[in-house]
Amino acid sequence: EIYCKLNDFATALKLHKSTSSLLCEECHPSDSGALHALNVAAQIHRGLGEYSEAIKVQQKIYARQREYIGERHCSTLITASELADMYAAIGEYEKAETMETFACSAWSEMLGSEHVKVRSSMNNLVLIYYKTGDIEKLIEIKKRVLAARCVAVGVENADLLMTLCNLEYDYEKCEDRRNELMFDENVYAFCRDTMGEGHVVTMNARSNLAYSYFMCGEYQKACVVFR
Repeated sequence: EIYCKLNDFATALKLHKSTSSLLCEECHPSDSGALHALNVAAQIHRGLGEYSEAIKVQQKIYARQREYIGERHCSTLITASELADMYAAIGEYEKAETMETFACSAWSEMLGSEHVKVRSSMNNLVLIYYKTGDIEKLIEIKKRVLAARCVAVGVENADLLMTLCNLEYDYEKCEDRRNELMFDENVYAFCRDTMGEGHVVTMNARSNLAYSYFMCGEYQKACVVFR
């Protein structure tokens, strides 16, 4: 593991081969030591860019965890997310989405939708949808991220405002003008009520709203907001 930290995966692989076979022979498949050895092997293969081998090892870990500790155990869900990440790395986005969606749903049921594990899983889904270009799913998951962050960090948090701006950009990309307009109206009201009319963020939100009115052909409203 030290060599892994040093990014010397070739040396790590040599050492791992000499010790892992003995460990796996002596331990039950569900033993934490055997599972840890497999995790290290997956980490090494990934570090060497051998994603197919890393996925095979990760699948073995996931299968053992599901059998011996259950598919909704926290360790199993962590492995599901790691496997989803590996699938995404080789372009198998459908498999990645399936694994991460399951993990996200399970975390939410067990810990609540505002928990950091859920938000982390949703952010992983955001990355998957960015890669696939599925804007509708991207917007939907970002709405869930936004709702969770509202509860977790408060409506005036800068991180939350960044999420609002990113979500607006996604509406613009999919040319969903009406939803973008409704969103801009809500963002402007939110910024005005929480930070005041003269705040730079509020002024930027007002400018975005005027532009949305203009793009939707509501020129009179655009003029009023611009003033």
